[in-house]
Amino acid sequence: MRMADPVPQFTHVVTALRDAHPSLAYLHVVEPRVSGTEDVEHQAHESNDFIRTIWQGKPYITAGGHTRDSAVEAGERGELVAFGRLYTSNPDLPLRLKNNIPLTPYDRNTFYVSGESPEAHIGYTDYAFAETVPIAETGHTVQVAA
Repeated sequence: MRMADPVPQFTHVVTALRDAHPSLAYLHVVEPRVSGTEDVEHQAHESNDFIRTIWQGKPYITAGGHTRDSAVEAGERGELVAFGRLYTSNPDLPLRLKNNIPLTPYDRNTFYVSGESPEAHIGYTDYAFAETVPIAETGHTVQVAA
């Protein structure tokens, strides 16, 4: 949200939520590397670590600007990772992440097009699946049927 100091306000909100609703299913938080609809470089002092500390031991979903490597790191910390925008251009996103296949960049211009024009149907259903999947253990590849 690009607040000067979000820690006091969100410490209060997350602590109150945790205390008032101890059986809440999860907390879903967007990382500071996203501002509105754009990916941004986050500053060293911008972090959700204080929220992770408050919510420790409870299901925590992180989203926003994750790469395969940052998602793996979050998973190793016991967090769940949500991907949104990259699903539009990678209909096989779990397969690509699992097998370290390069991701297809998304086109933000196609996100909210509506109507009956041909342009209204571009973006959500016309991205290709990966053609081959490297199998790490053998060094072979498997052809993926479309």
